[in-house]
Amino acid sequence: MYIGAPLRLASISSLTIYTSFFTLPVGLQHIRTSVAYPQSNGKIERYHRTIHHDCLMKTSLINLDDARKQIACYIDYYNKKRLHSSLFYLTPEDFLLNRVEDKLKNRERKLKEAKMNRFEVRNVS
Repeated sequence: MYIGAPLRLASISSLTIYTSFFTLPVGLQHIRTSVAYPQSNGKIERYHRTIHHDCLMKTSLINLDDARKQIACYIDYYNKKRLHSSLFYLTPEDFLLNRVEDKLKNRERKLKEAKMNRFEVRNVS
C-alpha cells in the first residue's frame, strides 16, 4: 500500500456478485484474481494465516457465536492497534484516515528528542 494510492479489493473472479455491492459506494478499486492460484491473492492468504496463528490458535472457541465475537475483536485489533511492518509500523486505520504523515512526523520528532536526551546524559559526566 502506498500513500495516496486508491484502496483496492481483491477477490476471486467468480465472486463479482458480492464485491460489486461494496466497491462503488465506498470507492474501492475491484481487482479480480484467478481461481485456485494462491500467488495472485497472497495478501488475503497471509491475512488468513495471521488470523489463524494469532487468534484461532491462541484462544479457545466455545461455540460459533463465541468464535465470531473473538474473530471480530481480533480483526478490530488488527486494523486499529496492531503495527504492520509493511506499513511503516503504523496501523491500517492510520492509512485509511490519512494520519500517516502526522504519525511519521511525530515519530521523527520523538526520535530526535530521544537522541538529544541521550547526548545530554552522556555529556553531563
